[in-house]
Amino acid sequence: MSENAHVDQPEKSPIELAIDIFMSPRTAFEHIVQKPTWVVPIVLVIVVGCIWAVLTAPLMMDFQYEMMSSIEKFPAAQLEEMANNENNYAWVTPIIATPIIFLIITGVYLLTGNFIFGGQATFKQVWSVVCWSWVINIVGSSIMFGSMLGLGEFGSATSLAFIFGIEKYSLAFFIFNQIDLLVLWQVAVAGIGLSVLYNFSQVKGISITIFWWLLFVISMAGLSRLPFIMMGDGA
Repeated sequence: MSENAHVDQPEKSPIELAIDIFMSPRTAFEHIVQKPTWVVPIVLVIVVGCIWAVLTAPLMMDFQYEMMSSIEKFPAAQLEEMANNENNYAWVTPIIATPIIFLIITGVYLLTGNFIFGGQATFKQVWSVVCWSWVINIVGSSIMFGSMLGLGEFGSATSLAFIFGIEKYSLAFFIFNQIDLLVLWQVAVAGIGLSVLYNFSQVKGISITIFWWLLFVISMAGLSRLPFIMMGDGA
């Protein structure tokens, strides 16, 4: 941790920390950076992720089928296979992917804070900030699932692609579909965590997390557009 003197924080239960993450994230992170914990939040995120994956799997399959169907040169045999495929193991993905994603994000934040800005945080501190910031996604996932049921398709009513009514499967769609107001909330909370951990200003901490998130958005948009380019339908 950077050379800042945090006032000793009283012991808090995981429930109290979870509430503070939503109501007063700075207060929560002042406790977390002093007494790093991560088991409860990562278990919560994985459990909710498994439930989310199972509930949204049919909508996800329909979305992928519709997207590939829009590619004129996409093989008909593969489309038929996608139409008949049932993803019975969707719940496995969050169990494997969540720790990997958290490790990557932790590594990026650790590199940024310690080596670029000269901080002295430990891996456990940054890891705990990442794990707790993702608790925001528990509420976000519930809201997004409700919006999917309302829309009747895989997507989020809080994404800029939906808000601005951008044409599906265009490059702009893939970019703005990744920019979701609920995800931005989680990214901002992570930035507050970094600001507490490294004694940055809150604006600086949030700017760092938004910078890396935008790079991720651009990368994912490019990967999502790749099938269209490979099949000769890319702009």
